[in-house]
Amino acid sequence: MRLFDRWEQVWHEGRYDLVPGCVAENYIRHDEKGDRTVTRDAYAAEIAATRKERPDIRIVVYDHSFEGDRAWFRFAFKWTDPKTGEPRSRAGMQSYRIEGASSRRLG
Repeated sequence: MRLFDRWEQVWHEGRYDLVPGCVAENYIRHDEKGDRTVTRDAYAAEIAATRKERPDIRIVVYDHSFEGDRAWFRFAFKWTDPKTGEPRSRAGMQSYRIEGASSRRLG
C-alpha cells in the first residue's frame, strides 16, 4: 500500500519530505501525552527525535484496514537500547477517522 511505503520511508530513512502524503496538515491525536492537535512539522520533529534516541528503530506493521473514513493498523516498534545494547520493543494499535479525504488518498 502506498501509504505504508511512504510512512516506512519517513521512519526508516528520515524522508520527512513525504510527511504531507502521510498525515493531514493538522490532526488530533489521543495518546499518553493526552489529546492534542499535531501539525505535520511537529509530527516530523517527533519522528526525528525518536530516530535520534533510537537510531536503529524499525516499524513492523502486522495488520491494517482502510474502509470508508476509518483506518487502523497494528504495529510494533523494535530497537536496541543505546545504553545497554538490549533489544527493546513496543507494540500498539492505532485507529483513525479521516475527515474531508477520500479513501483513495490513503492507498
